[in-house]
Amino acid sequence: MNERIDFDLNEALKFYLSDPASVPTPEADSQLLDCELDPDSLNLPLIDEILNPIVDSVAEDPSNLARNSFFDSLQLLLKLTPVLPPKALSKILDLVVSGLASLADIAHNDLEADEPEALSEHKDLLELYAFLLQWALSSVEAKVAEKPPTTGPGRRGGGKAGRKPARDESWDSSAQIQIAMEVMCKVLKLKLSKLFVTTSDRDTFVNLFTRSIYLILESEQRVKSMSIRMHAFKVLCIAVKHHGHAFGAQTSIVQSLTYFEHLSDPMAEFLHILAEQYDYPQLADEILREVGNKEFNPNDTKGPRSVSAFIVKLSELAPRLVIKQMTLLAKQLDSEAYTLRCAVIEVCGNLISDLSKQEERSENFQTQINSFFDVLEERFLDMNPYCRCRVIQVYMKICDLDQKFPKRRQTAAKLAARSLEDKSSNVRRNAIKLLGKLVSTHPFSVMHGGQLSYKDWDARLQAVEEELNALKPPPETPGLAEMGIESAQIDSELLDDATQVPDDSPSKAPKMTEEEKAAAVQKAAEEAATSEMLARLQLTRKYYLEAIQFIEVLHSASETVLQLLSSRNKSEVIEAMDFFVMLDAYKVETSRAGIRRMLRLIWMKGNSDEGKGVQNHLIDCYKGLFFDAPDAFSPNDTANYIARNMISLTFGATPAELTSLEQLLSTMVKAGHISELVIGKLWQVYGVQKKEISRTQRRGAIIVLGMLALADPEIAVKEIEIMLRIGLGSLGRADLVLAKYTCIALKRIKPGRQAIAKDGAHPKLANDHPVLIKLAAMMEIVSDSKEWYGVAEQAISAIYTLAKHPDVLCSDILRRKTRAVFRANNNAHQRAMMDSEGDRPSSASSASAETAVTAATTLAAEDNNAARQKASVIGLSQLLIIVGHIAIKQIEGRARKGEGGQSSSGER
Repeated sequence: MNERIDFDLNEALKFYLSDPASVPTPEADSQLLDCELDPDSLNLPLIDEILNPIVDSVAEDPSNLARNSFFDSLQLLLKLTPVLPPKALSKILDLVVSGLASLADIAHNDLEADEPEALSEHKDLLELYAFLLQWALSSVEAKVAEKPPTTGPGRRGGGKAGRKPARDESWDSSAQIQIAMEVMCKVLKLKLSKLFVTTSDRDTFVNLFTRSIYLILESEQRVKSMSIRMHAFKVLCIAVKHHGHAFGAQTSIVQSLTYFEHLSDPMAEFLHILAEQYDYPQLADEILREVGNKEFNPNDTKGPRSVSAFIVKLSELAPRLVIKQMTLLAKQLDSEAYTLRCAVIEVCGNLISDLSKQEERSENFQTQINSFFDVLEERFLDMNPYCRCRVIQVYMKICDLDQKFPKRRQTAAKLAARSLEDKSSNVRRNAIKLLGKLVSTHPFSVMHGGQLSYKDWDARLQAVEEELNALKPPPETPGLAEMGIESAQIDSELLDDATQVPDDSPSKAPKMTEEEKAAAVQKAAEEAATSEMLARLQLTRKYYLEAIQFIEVLHSASETVLQLLSSRNKSEVIEAMDFFVMLDAYKVETSRAGIRRMLRLIWMKGNSDEGKGVQNHLIDCYKGLFFDAPDAFSPNDTANYIARNMISLTFGATPAELTSLEQLLSTMVKAGHISELVIGKLWQVYGVQKKEISRTQRRGAIIVLGMLALADPEIAVKEIEIMLRIGLGSLGRADLVLAKYTCIALKRIKPGRQAIAKDGAHPKLANDHPVLIKLAAMMEIVSDSKEWYGVAEQAISAIYTLAKHPDVLCSDILRRKTRAVFRANNNAHQRAMMDSEGDRPSSASSASAETAVTAATTLAAEDNNAARQKASVIGLSQLLIIVGHIAIKQIEGRARKGEGGQSSSGER
C-alpha cells in the first residue's frame, strides 16, 4: 500500500491525453473507489479525510507523494473534477505546487553539490509532480469555465436535493495560478540537461509546463490579468531560451492565432519580451516567415483577422523585428482577405514612423521609407473600401510625426482630394479627415505663420521672383559664361608644353597694390554674398511654390466637399462641416462658401437623432466661428464682436441663406446662446443717427433683430419706437431696403402660430395705432425704386398680422392710393392740353417764329409726356401690386376661417 510507484511519464501521458477518466488508479483509497461508481456520494469531509494525511506527509518529505496510495488517490480525485468542490480542488493544487517547490529546492542543492546518485530520483519525482500539476491546472480551468447552473425545475428521482452544485461556491484561483507559474519558472531554471539525458525526455517534461500555460492563455479573462499574462510569458521565455521550446512555441502560437482572436496582442507582446529581454528574436522571425507564406481559406475570416491584429501589434512593439521580414509579409498584399491587406498597410505606417524616429540611419534608410510610401500610395486604389480607409487613417498618423515628408504630403493631399469622389461614404469621410489633418499639421508655418491664404502666398512668391530677377546679371553683360567660352578656345598644345622661365628673369606678372588687393577682396566677398543670397532666395521660392501647390489642392478639394454637405450620410456631413471650419481658421479663401452652404443644414431632418445631431453640430460650428470671442475680451468687447459677426452674416446673403440663417438664429435664441447685451448692441447699430454707419450695417442689424424676434417677440416689442423712428421714418424712406426689413421685424411683434397655440391668443392692434398708421403711410410713398414693391408686400403682411380689422384699414389705403394715382393722371392730361394750346402763334404773319417755337416746344413736350407717362405707369403698377397683395391676404384669411369652421363642426 505504501510502496513507491514506478511512474512512467510517457505511459501516463498516453492515458491522460486520450481520456483523463481512463487513467488507472488501482491503489486509490477504497472510499474514493466507491465514489468513482457513485459520484454523488463524494463530499468535502470525505475528501478532507483522504487529503489531510497526504498533505502532512508531503510537507515532511515531497518524495512521499510517490507512494502508490497517495498518488492514485490524487489522480482519482482529479478524475472526479466535475463533482469536486472548488475548495478541495484548491487544496489539491496547493499540495502539488508546494511539494514541487520543495522538490525544486532539493534538486537545486543536489545539482549544485554535484551528487549524481540522486539525479535519477529527482527526475522521476519532477515528472510525477509536473504531471499532477498539469492535470490540476487543467481541472482548475475546466472548473472556472463551467457556466453557473440556471434555476430550473427540481430534479426528478431520489437524488440528494440538499447538495449545491460545486460552481455555486465563490473561488478565485488567480493567486494560486500565479504561484504555480512561479514554481514552474523555478523548476525550469534548474540544470535540466543534467537530469534528462535525452532531448526527447527533456522536451516531454518541459511540455508539461508549457501545455498548461497555453491552456491558461486560452481563457480571455486570464489574459486580461497583467500579472497572470506576465507570469505565463516568463515560463514560455525560459522554455524557449534555455530548453529548446522554440519550435513547439512556434506551432502553438500560430495555432493560437488561428483559433483565439484574443491572443493576437498578447502573442505579439510575448515575442517582443522574448526578443528584448531574453535576446531571442529568432522565434519572431520564424513566425513572421510562416505567416508571410501562409495561405488562408477564402471562407475563413477569423484566422486572417487574428493574424492581422498580431502583425500590427508586433510592428508597433518591435518594428525592427518586422522590417526584416517585410518582403515576405508584403506577399499578403495579394491576399483575398482584405484584413491582411489592411494589416500590411498599417505595418508600413508603423515602420515609417519608427524609421523617422531613428537617430542612427542606415544606408538604405531612404530606400526603405520610399518603398513603404509607394505601397501606401498604391493602396489608395485598393478594391476594398476598408483598405482604402485604412491607408487614409495610416496617413493621418504619419501627419503627426516630427518629420514632415513634404513631397509625400503633397502627393497624399492630391490622393485624398481624389478620394473625395470615392463611391464609399466611409472613404470620403476619412478623406475629408485626412485633408483636415494635412492642414492642421502643414509644414508652411516656419516663415510667415500658419495661415494659408492663396493671395498672401502668391504675393510673397512674386516678391521673391522680383528679387531673384534683380540679382541676376543682364544677358549682355560679359561675365563668367563668356570667360568660359574664351578659355575653351585656348590651344591645347600650349598647355602640353613645359613652362620655361629663365632663372635671371623676374616674373612678368604685375604686382597688385594694396588698394587693388582690397578691392579684389571686397569684390570676391560681394560675389560670395550674392551667390549665397541667390541660393537662399531660390530655396525660399521653392518653399513658396510648395505652399501654393498645397493651397491649390485645398481649393479644388473644397468644391467637392461643398457638394458632400448635401450627403445623406450624417457623419460625412459633420466631417465636411469641420473641414470648412478648419479652413476658416487657416484663412483659406474657399472656406466662406462652405460656411454659407452649411446654413441649409439647419433644416436637416432625421428619423432618429441624426438630424438633430447635425443641427447641434452646425450650431456648435457657428458658435465657434462667430459667437466665441477671444478670452481676453471684456463683456462689452465680446458683445461688440458677436454683434459685428452676426451683422456680417447678412452681407451678400441670398434669400434662401437668409431664411436658413433666420432658423439658425432663432434656434440659438431658444437655446439661450445669445445674450441681452448682444441684442442691445444690435439695437444701437440700428438706431444710431450718425452718418458714419453704412447702410449695409444698419440693414444687417434689423435683419438679425427680426430673425431673433421670431423666437422671442419681446425683442421687437421693447423697441417699437426705434423701428418707427428709424425704419419707417426719414431713414427708412431714403433706404427702402431698411424699411422692408423693419416691416418684417414689426410683424414679429405678434408671436407665431405655435406660440399662440401654447400661450393663448394675443390682442391685436386698433387701426389707429401708430404702428399701423406708419405701415399704411409707407405704401403711399411716391418712388420709382423697385425696392418699393418689397416694402409694400411686407407692410401689407404686417398689417394683416397685427391689425384687428385689416380689411377696413386696407380699404382706406386703396381708396387713397387710387385717388392719388388717377388724380395725378388727370392733372397731367389737363396740363398737356393747356401746354399745347398756349404754344400756338397769335398771328399768321409770324411764320419764322412759329417754326422755332414749334421745334422747341415739341422737344419739351415729348420729354414731359415721357416723364408723365412713366409716372403714370409706376403709380398704376404700385396700385395693382397693393390690390394683388391685399386680395391674396383676404383669400388666405377666408381659407383659414373655412378650415376652422370645418374642424369645429367636425368636432361637434
